Formats: sequence, C-alpha cells, structure tokens
Amino acid sequence: MAPADELVRVALGPGGQPVVGRLLPGRGAWLCAGSAACFEQAVRRGSFGRAFRRPIDPGALERLGLELRAAGGGCQVAGQPDRPDGQEAPGPAGPTRQPGGAGPSRTD
Repeated sequence: MAPADELVRVALGPGGQPVVGRLLPGRGAWLCAGSAACFEQAVRRGSFGRAFRRPIDPGALERLGLELRAAGGGCQVAGQPDRPDGQEAPGPAGPTRQPGGAGPSRTD
C-alpha cells in the first residue's frame, strides 16, 4: 500500500455521486494517485460499489475517471484484496477491523 500522501480519497457527495476529497464524510475508497490503469482495474473489479456498499452509476464512474485523469490520479482501492493469497491489504491507517467486530489488538 502506498503512503497516505500518495493516495486520493473518493467519497459519495450529497447527490450520491463519487467525488474526490480527503476530508469528505462517510464511506470512502482510497486510490493511488497517478495511475489511470489502476483506476480502471478498480472499476472492473467493482471496488467502488463494495467500498460505498451500493451500486454506482457507470456514468458517474466515467466522470470520476475523467476528473482523476485531469488531476493525475487514480489507483487501487485500499482495503480490497490485492494479494495473491486473497488476504485484505491494510489501509493507510493500518489493519482494518476483523470480521465479527474484533478490531486490531492494542498492546499499550
């Protein structure tokens, strides 16, 4: 996973359209900045629908892709399986919650 300063966050705006914004509220998808091929792979995998937990209009994704290309961004959705063993890769803030509600253990 890329460092946080190399990622772009996509969330759903008030109209339900995907928009780029690191501080937007709600569920979001993190993308590596600078790779249109990775954005297209995320679209093919259905990663945005999983990240937002709802279907996303293909036209809205096309507009998002144009916006990301114009800004020079778009890549892999954080927290989606991308390892050969199918395990979930950690997001920019570390491991994600485990199934069943148990989060990462604390050792302090």
